[in-house]
Amino acid sequence: MKQTLYSKFITAYIFLGILGTVLISTLGSSLIQKHILEDTGAALYKEAISLASYQANTDYSDNTDVEAAYNQLKNVLSSEVAILFAFPYFCASCHAFFAH
Repeated sequence: MKQTLYSKFITAYIFLGILGTVLISTLGSSLIQKHILEDTGAALYKEAISLASYQANTDYSDNTDVEAAYNQLKNVLSSEVAILFAFPYFCASCHAFFAH
């Protein structure tokens, strides 16, 4: 009786040890991976916001830069409109538009 009880305790101890190791390795790795992803994502987001705000400050610190960009875009738009009016057959939808 004493021998069978002793072997049952040893078997239960080994079983719980194996079960604990498996649970810790599977659950622990997923929890660590989730934590690392959240921390890395937050750090990357902060860095992206910092870079974007720095770049915006350097790009739009002077009104002449904004005015120059506006004038460039205005010139590009007017040249594209002129091309569409001069060569409407290059675009099928433009051809249908100009035919009416």
